Amino acid sequence: TTLVLGSTDQFTGIQGYAGVGKTTQIKAVVAALDTLPADARPQLTGLAPTHQAVKEMSDVGVRAQTIKSFIVEHDQAKAAGEKPDYQGQVFLIDESSMAGNQDTAALFQAIAAGGGRAVSMGDTDQFEAVDSGAPFKLMQERSAMDVAIMKEIVRQKDVQLRGAVHDIIDNRIGAALKRIEAQPADRIAREAGASVPQSAFEETGSPVNDIVSDWTGRTPDARARTLIITQLNADRNAVNAGIHDQLVKRGELGREAVTVPVLDKISHTRHDKTAAWDANLVVKRGDRYQDVLAVDRNGNTVTVRDEEGKIGLYSPKELITGDVQLFRRSQIEVRSGDQLRFTLTDREHGQTGNQRFTVDAVSQTGDIRLRDERGTVTINPGNVRAQQHIDYAWAVTGYGAQGASTDFVISLEGTEGGRKMLASKRAFYISASRAKEHVQIYTDGKADWTKAVAAPERDIKT
Repeated sequence: TTLVLGSTDQFTGIQGYAGVGKTTQIKAVVAALDTLPADARPQLTGLAPTHQAVKEMSDVGVRAQTIKSFIVEHDQAKAAGEKPDYQGQVFLIDESSMAGNQDTAALFQAIAAGGGRAVSMGDTDQFEAVDSGAPFKLMQERSAMDVAIMKEIVRQKDVQLRGAVHDIIDNRIGAALKRIEAQPADRIAREAGASVPQSAFEETGSPVNDIVSDWTGRTPDARARTLIITQLNADRNAVNAGIHDQLVKRGELGREAVTVPVLDKISHTRHDKTAAWDANLVVKRGDRYQDVLAVDRNGNTVTVRDEEGKIGLYSPKELITGDVQLFRRSQIEVRSGDQLRFTLTDREHGQTGNQRFTVDAVSQTGDIRLRDERGTVTINPGNVRAQQHIDYAWAVTGYGAQGASTDFVISLEGTEGGRKMLASKRAFYISASRAKEHVQIYTDGKADWTKAVAAPERDIKT
């Protein structure tokens, strides 16, 4: 906090382990700035590569948005002949390790040109950017940027769990797993007659089914305090669908159901090459949606149709990467009692990424009434494309969980199929460090997964 408030440098950094309070310390910065007269008070703006990190900053009172949306707005202002002025602004860039070279360069150039200041916060041991480069790590190792180091982990209330997180950081994987296995099973409140896992590190031939059974066997309060983390999107979808189906069978959801279209973001690829494009995808450019009709890989062109039926042709190479997003179509069944979240921020429609709701009611016209602590809102994904950015909220991927904090975690870790490419110390570190009180791991094979996690770091971006 002293570095942020006292440095005269334009760019500074904060490096800290998961759970040391990097986001929480923002409260101290805000409190200090609030003591200044309003006309002399710097304006804080939060930036982050993921919607989860944006949400965490918003929750501590900082106006925040994604890095990509800021870059797009900056470029649009310049294209319109404006000269953005960021003097008197301090940008707090959370989860900086997840921003690649392209976005970091564009962001720093924009802030520098506008005369603003920036504080990069993150943890080089957590997930790196999907795009190329590790600029946050390089800035610490090879630049003159002043960096504050935070090492004292405060998130984990349980001594064994906190020790396990330290063991993972120090690459003592076996020791970390022993600590996790030593967690008391009775820490989780369960419904009468619910089965209890034999171990907090459970090997199983059906991890998805066991996770569904574990979660649904918990009390309503314990469920609300539990985050399920998978490494694969396919596993996330399977767990979410399994929980929905099980709740239907148990009679915990409403009888009336509506099936709604959903747009699943394709986030782990660049969009400036036709290899990333296929017919039947949906492309979002700014606030416009277009259906991809055909892809000519030889001519490097894409044929699209907008919502008014107009046909267009363009080359992906001509697109501004930050202003283009690709989605696959799918659908989900929604009933009252379901837990949903927005998967994309849309200011025009009042949507914030990772904002979670309980479904109050559904109608056969496609209306879905959502409720959270702030009130209710009604959406109709069948009629409004922007409202198709929804998903069940029980399970998220490890990438989506980075920056989150919760009491209990259920994690699916393994090496079967596509899981093998994502079995790493970074992924294990994120899963184990999200929880304050208890972590439950389900794996398709203890020996193979443990060996993969303990292996030297490799490039998993391909």
